[in-house]
Amino acid sequence: MNIMSNDDVLTLKAAVLHILNKAGGTLDKYRIYKSLYFANKEHLNRYGRVITSDTFFALPLGPVPTKLADILEFVQRGKTLRKTDKDLFLPIITSIDHCGFDAENYFTANELPDMDELSGSDIECLNIGLDKCINQDFGTIKEESHDKAWQNAFSKPNHKSIDILDMVDESNPDMKEYVLDNMYCC
Repeated sequence: MNIMSNDDVLTLKAAVLHILNKAGGTLDKYRIYKSLYFANKEHLNRYGRVITSDTFFALPLGPVPTKLADILEFVQRGKTLRKTDKDLFLPIITSIDHCGFDAENYFTANELPDMDELSGSDIECLNIGLDKCINQDFGTIKEESHDKAWQNAFSKPNHKSIDILDMVDESNPDMKEYVLDNMYCC
């Protein structure tokens, strides 16, 4: 179970709004999810931490941030959220809209991101994540997101959460050690 604090929610909100606004205000949820995944992975490999604290699950079409997926399903289809989750995620819920039936999986930003919630390195990596997805076709994004971390999680029989250590590139053993030493420190 992934427990998010109010600060975590505000960071996730800022990250999603940054991606949406940078993409022109509207983007499909597949590209939102994969942009966040690539951004978190990039930030982890460069700076030793992820941007958002949402847990990614390995689903057939690639990594999906579980809490954000629940939020977008609520906004899009009215999927049931526990009252505590609805209250916690209200800042995100009210900041985005589903584009409607003619754009089934597209969402639009209702506001600009609070850039004070994101560091310079967060923004840099969010832009990198979006750049990997914005003009790519579905198959290319799917192929790139089915990386070692996704494969390791997807091969598990029941629990499909992606291990943060698997997101660290093999060519970066010092970072893997750094992340391992620091992931439970705070």
